[in-house]
Amino acid sequence: MGVSFVTEVWPDTASDKSSDSSGATRQWLVFFDSVDSRPVDAEQAAGIPKLGQILPGDIFRNASQISCRMEGPSVARVTVQYKGQNLLDEDGNQTSPLDAPPRIEVAWISEDVEIDDDIHGKPIQNVNGESYDPPLSESWPMRQITVTRNVRDFDIEATGAYEGATNSDPFMGAIAGQVLCNGLRASIVYEPGLTYWTVSGVFTFRLWKAPDGKQYGWSRRLLNKGFLRRLKVDGDPVKDTKTNEWKTEHIPDANGQPITRPVNLDAEGDQLQKGADAVYLYWVTKPSVALGGLGLLS
Repeated sequence: MGVSFVTEVWPDTASDKSSDSSGATRQWLVFFDSVDSRPVDAEQAAGIPKLGQILPGDIFRNASQISCRMEGPSVARVTVQYKGQNLLDEDGNQTSPLDAPPRIEVAWISEDVEIDDDIHGKPIQNVNGESYDPPLSESWPMRQITVTRNVRDFDIEATGAYEGATNSDPFMGAIAGQVLCNGLRASIVYEPGLTYWTVSGVFTFRLWKAPDGKQYGWSRRLLNKGFLRRLKVDGDPVKDTKTNEWKTEHIPDANGQPITRPVNLDAEGDQLQKGADAVYLYWVTKPSVALGGLGLLS
């Protein structure tokens, strides 16, 4: 049951393509030198493609199905079906998945945020000037953009520096500090003749403004308040000669005793005068990097 020869039947070869998939069909006749051959012998004959083999001249289509039927005592017909991904440019030419533009999805989410001032910048306190404990919280909207792109290589260690970081420079229309990268994902894709990564990045935008107009993004904004004030000598605050830190003292109440609840402080660390605008402190608590370095948009 040896194979005499194998020939491809060219009139029975076909190909089809659409905007997102493609296929092809090829057929061979396998001739044996005996009459006791089986279809499996034809499928294993030299020159017949194996499952997974790419279509010659097209790395994006591979053999997905092989069938065989006997057409005579010593002749078998083998049919090979090819299927694969097909990306077309505007001229109808096939391109690589790496050439595909990024996919961008936009959503709006809400986050419960602790608030200690109203829309006019006034501290939220009771009639005696006491802040609420725990602080009030409010649901604030945020824009979230997910960018997905195919890339040839993905450095897991290097990419880790972006997760949980804010933008150090303008990014997608936002100024520095307003965008947090908080959802990187990557999966490896194996295509016939090509291996690449599909990478997704989630970027959450805090475009919030303080009542004074300051855009503080992901910085923490806290009311300047406490139990201590800067110690003054002859009307001027003094520093410790060893530590170079401001010396402080407990703020006294009306009876000269240390206060038992914090009071608002001014920018110089003294008790805030009645009627004066509250002072807020801004703290950067997250690292910052150039998010464009991820390469998802370029």
